[in-house]
Amino acid sequence: MARSLAFLMMVCAVFFMDNRSAKSAVTCVEVPSSVVGTSSRQKATRSECSRDAAKSEARNAAAHNVLGVLGPTCNSRISNATARRLCAARGLTFIGDQAIATAGDIDSLASIPAPGRSAPAFSLAIVPGGELCVALRDLPLESSAKDDPFCLFDKFKKTTVVWRMRGHCGVICK
Repeated sequence: MARSLAFLMMVCAVFFMDNRSAKSAVTCVEVPSSVVGTSSRQKATRSECSRDAAKSEARNAAAHNVLGVLGPTCNSRISNATARRLCAARGLTFIGDQAIATAGDIDSLASIPAPGRSAPAFSLAIVPGGELCVALRDLPLESSAKDDPFCLFDKFKKTTVVWRMRGHCGVICK
């Protein structure tokens, strides 16, 4: 009875095991300016009754604007050999040399900044391929509110947010 209970507990532990640590092992290593000296600064503007919704939508749009502009540059300037060298310098392996188990493996990337740079706010994978990434940093935002009779739950105010973001190329390592 005790053995079967121990076996059942072990099966439950494996079944309910949290796999976030496996996903966080996939990391965007930011490329130094000596490898790719190009960065991109983009902005996005969103207006919503909810200030939080306006901020979230503007930030997301600014990040994807940077990704859209910088992605082709990263793809054309970073060779697989360079990516391998950058990952190895951090004690990691270039993900292009590994099989990606699922697309979810690159949904949430940890970030390692290039030497001399502050930590990125977050990173996004460049697709197609999913071997390169863009490390993103938030820049100061602007916001304003104006009267809007349709914003009943937000004190009749609509918020407009202008979010700015800067990105640098990176390589995805594991």
